[in-house]
Amino acid sequence: MALVLSFAFVGAASALTVTCSGAPTATNITWTGSASGGIAPFSFLWGNGSTSTSQTIAVAPGTYSMALEATDASSTVATTTCAATVAATSTPPADGLAAQIQALLNQINVLKAQILVLIQQAGGGGTATSTPPFPPGCFVFNKDLKHGDGGDDVRELQRTLASDPSIFPPDLITGFFGPRTEQALMKFQRKFGIRSTGFFGPLSRGFLKENCGKADTDHDGVRDSEDSDDDDDGTPDVEDSHPHNPNIATSTNIKSVDHGNRGENGKKGESDNKGKGNSDDGDDESDDD
Repeated sequence: MALVLSFAFVGAASALTVTCSGAPTATNITWTGSASGGIAPFSFLWGNGSTSTSQTIAVAPGTYSMALEATDASSTVATTTCAATVAATSTPPADGLAAQIQALLNQINVLKAQILVLIQQAGGGGTATSTPPFPPGCFVFNKDLKHGDGGDDVRELQRTLASDPSIFPPDLITGFFGPRTEQALMKFQRKFGIRSTGFFGPLSRGFLKENCGKADTDHDGVRDSEDSDDDDDGTPDVEDSHPHNPNIATSTNIKSVDHGNRGENGKKGESDNKGKGNSDDGDDESDDD
């Protein structure tokens, strides 16, 4: 009887190898590992303790390395290390850059106004710094103004705002700082890049000091600060209650008359500072403008 013997030959497994890679974005790195050769299945152990084949880690800009260890079914171990670099934030897009430039220009205008105020204060303190002369015909505002205030300073502020009728109608000049004046002041502040709060403080006063006298209301080539009749209505500015409005030519000074008292909110008595809403939001006073 013949005996037949059968033999099965198993090829030796190839050596176990492990590889890894890091894929960076602006804020993180995704680490991915893989193994080949050896005897499946494989297990992984990253340098940070993770055992997954892939992981994503949030990082700051910089260069990072990560160790990876792989083990196969025969307990053979292979190790490797990979690296990745997260670059610093790239240049912002053109539209974002333009917005940043405009914001910086607005800050420059505000700082210039603050400098003018400081120069004026230093000049008043007897230092060697001289204060540039204020343009003729421009009112010097020496105090802050807010909702509920009244008097000549408020009247002059209203006249300044009324130089642009789209901001404040000239026929609402009463000398009382009511809601219409507050709204007009906020519109004026927004137009010229000043923080819009409706509070007339050092920044707004400084802006008017810097720019007063540069306007030419009647476009006759003579600046308002040098023109004796800014609106060419035949009434000299010194006698004209509305020097920048050619539609109103009168030498009668504005008093707290009936139509004026109704100017801000349609209720009589507001111009005597006894109307409602005379208190200002305290935050505005501390915010300058």
